[in-house]
Amino acid sequence: MSEPAARRESEGSNSPVAVSRTPAHVPATSKLAAGDFAVKPQVMVLAHQGPAFLMETGPRFLIANEAAAQLVVALEGSAGLGEQQLQAGRLRLLAALARGEPVIVRLSLPRPEDPTTGPRSFDLMGVPIAAAPAVGESGPGLPRLLVLGIETTLERNLTRALVASRELFRDLVSCSADFAFETDASGAFVYASPKGFIGYSAHALNGRQAQSLILRSRGAASAEAMAEESPFLARRPMEDCEMWLRGPDGDRFCVRVSAVPVHDETGAWRGARGVCRDVTELRHREAEIARSVERERTVSLVVEAMRQEIDPDEILRATAEATLQATRADLCWVLTADAHGRLEPARRHWVRAGREGSSLDPGAEEGALAQIVQALEAAGPPRTMLEVSEGPVQGLAMTTTYRGARNGALVLFRAAPEGASSWPQGTRLIVESVSAQAGLATAQASHTRTLKTLARTDALTGLLNRHAFHDEVAQRLAQRAEEPVPGAFLYIDLDHFKEVNDRLGHAAGDALLASFARRLADRIRPGDLAARLGGDEFAVWLEGCPRAGAVSKARQICELAEALRLEDGAPEVLSVSVGISEVWPGQDLRPELWLARADTALLSVKGRGRNGWAVWDPDAPKTAARTPDMTEADGC
Repeated sequence: MSEPAARRESEGSNSPVAVSRTPAHVPATSKLAAGDFAVKPQVMVLAHQGPAFLMETGPRFLIANEAAAQLVVALEGSAGLGEQQLQAGRLRLLAALARGEPVIVRLSLPRPEDPTTGPRSFDLMGVPIAAAPAVGESGPGLPRLLVLGIETTLERNLTRALVASRELFRDLVSCSADFAFETDASGAFVYASPKGFIGYSAHALNGRQAQSLILRSRGAASAEAMAEESPFLARRPMEDCEMWLRGPDGDRFCVRVSAVPVHDETGAWRGARGVCRDVTELRHREAEIARSVERERTVSLVVEAMRQEIDPDEILRATAEATLQATRADLCWVLTADAHGRLEPARRHWVRAGREGSSLDPGAEEGALAQIVQALEAAGPPRTMLEVSEGPVQGLAMTTTYRGARNGALVLFRAAPEGASSWPQGTRLIVESVSAQAGLATAQASHTRTLKTLARTDALTGLLNRHAFHDEVAQRLAQRAEEPVPGAFLYIDLDHFKEVNDRLGHAAGDALLASFARRLADRIRPGDLAARLGGDEFAVWLEGCPRAGAVSKARQICELAEALRLEDGAPEVLSVSVGISEVWPGQDLRPELWLARADTALLSVKGRGRNGWAVWDPDAPKTAARTPDMTEADGC
């Protein structure tokens, strides 16, 4: 009997089937001791690194190591788990056990404790072995199957992930809104996403120079510098580079580009690869939000000016300055209209605000302003926006309204930029938004001016009232305190006016007072002041007028009684008396003092029979009086 056969016989039926061959490099004379390769199945199960167990028909699991614990439990109750693959693997193991054949089985073991992590995968190798008969029995024992396995969960997951990642990349490139590209060393596209980008098809982009899409702004760097910073020619990783590109129809697109350089096997740079995202809509929304915020800020400034300012001109000036801050204009005019909606040609209440450092020459906008006023006057709807160009000046105007009626206009001027034919849309939106508040500001300024006028004027005659007259004269005296030219007060009284009221009635008396006030205002110069102090008493301040001129003016005023009798039906008894006080610089400049001295001179006229004038003289024992038949040089 050969040695291997003798070894099998001596080991008995409890030894595993072992086939021993002498390796070619081992000498034939080598002798191996019996049992050198005899390893018990139980030892193999416990020593195996992966899952291992020994099973009999049943199935009955005789021994299992710790790595196989969950697997054995699953195989014992696989029918209850409902896993088709697990049941199939169990049947294959039982079949191999029954036939005494080796088998390889792949199983997936669910994880009931954490289903989200996926099943565990195993590769099992089953080897049949003979077993000794049971104690007290004769004949062969029950067949056994030694199962040794390895867990392949990680390897299978990695394989699936690799396949999935390739499919995912292909799907992302096909479905993503982003644009994937690759350029060669010359900067030409060698790959473009199938969907194309910013209106270009992938076919149209293939072979095109990427740099030709970039919009170069005025004052930008040179082409060489732009190439060094271009992500389409990236020589280093570049992330979120924002730039503006030109579409096939000339449209502007804002894109955000990330790219990495591409090198060949020798390490030489051969192009760039990256992705682009179209953020044009995002930038437009951000710009619109910024414009909206700027409009709200400007409107708030106008509203605040309306709340804080009292002077009408300052209200309009604050409106113009707030509008100027919110735009890129050089000048802003706020025009006001009269009660009929006509822009006032005299510009008595127009306000002009200029930007510091403006390139416009002073008055350069006058021609464009005249065109705008003419165009707005001819415009039909109350709210009208128009643009005017006059030489180097561009104007943008928007009419302002209050309660549906035009009450003025908001006008911007700027130095006409080279190549620009229209104002930016953002500026137009700001002007349109602010014009509504400007209309309110203009109305408020007009109402404030009206209230101020009513508070300072006599309601019957329209002349200054006593309080306003005192304030105005006090300001004049304070401003000219050092000037050598004197001024003069005239205190005026209508003689026998009570008889007019008694004979003709108070309505006729009021009409006579109003007529006298109009004639009085016509007799004084633009710089002089006239007031009704109350009843039939009036006062005049003659700016920079010496005594001779004041006396001449008093004579003219006395002559008004004749015009009142001839044209307004005043009684023959009506006449005018005037008291004069001459004010010199360096003296006491209180208006009430000199008005009182003029009143003293007036009383002297009345004491001498009325219908004349007198000059207060501090050095004479009595005030000098004059009668209408005396004349003086006409100096004021």
